[in-house]
Amino acid sequence: MSFTEQVKNELARVVRPDKESRSGELLALLRMGGAIVTGAQGKKGVEFSTGNSAVARRVLVCLKKDFNLMPSAMVRQGRKLRKKNVYTLTVRPSADSLRFLGEMGLDPLIWGNGIGSAHGYP
Repeated sequence: MSFTEQVKNELARVVRPDKESRSGELLALLRMGGAIVTGAQGKKGVEFSTGNSAVARRVLVCLKKDFNLMPSAMVRQGRKLRKKNVYTLTVRPSADSLRFLGEMGLDPLIWGNGIGSAHGYP
């Protein structure tokens, strides 16, 4: 296991007692490995991919526990040099996911100064 994987595993297991710190961590992870998915009638969703199972589990639990979203999870084997698993979480476009994007400051229609501007991030 590489040093980076060890660090990610350790950080994914640190307990974050308050919602604000979990939301900040989730925002950072979504900015690094997430994408906004558009659907019908202006609804938006989120797709997040990572090669680390602990990080995927952390995002999944946070979406369920803090935001009452039910993402679908998919695991596939990577096709490049390292045949690692790739974990993809998808929150389908809906009114709830649009509310989530607004709360997190990730909705491109309300960006202002950029992704995460609602939390004071540039």
